[in-house]
Amino acid sequence: GGVLGARACQAGLEADRMVIRRVAMEKEGELAEVLDAVKRLEAASRKGKDELGDTAMLQKLTGKWRLIVTTGDQKGRKVTGGKLSYFPVKAVQEFNCDTMFIQNGVYVGPISFEFSGLMELLPKRRLEFFFNKVALGPLSIPVEIGKDAKVKPSFQWIEVNDDFALARGAGGGFGLWKRDLE
Repeated sequence: GGVLGARACQAGLEADRMVIRRVAMEKEGELAEVLDAVKRLEAASRKGKDELGDTAMLQKLTGKWRLIVTTGDQKGRKVTGGKLSYFPVKAVQEFNCDTMFIQNGVYVGPISFEFSGLMELLPKRRLEFFFNKVALGPLSIPVEIGKDAKVKPSFQWIEVNDDFALARGAGGGFGLWKRDLE
């Protein structure tokens, strides 16, 4: 172990980040390789007990993120034939860690479909949320989605950096986003 073991572990995690970054930025990667990288990054994220570091990492969420890949649960992976499921339309999530605002939007040409609401940042990189408004283009209606759920919709953040955000959802699958600069 010691210093050499720690350096080897950091080098391995950096290689895993490169695998995830390549998928986020270039949409290139094999499912098995990506799942292995996610598992190792997730295990490393659980080991750390650095609440200040976790909070600083989650603050990087503020902004817009384009959904690149989702993997659903194991049943869902069987449906995709063991391939990465790249999101077929423009889907953007927006987070504001100051106001605790969250918005999910799907955009097809001129049509927008958006859910917006509030989020809460919790210890151990957990983010829970609920939606209180749904909008289709300029029309919106108040809703209550997830607010009183026994298990709130949530993300367990594995990694958030300047290029990508990686999280496991409440359903067990993971999502990968890249920062949306548009």
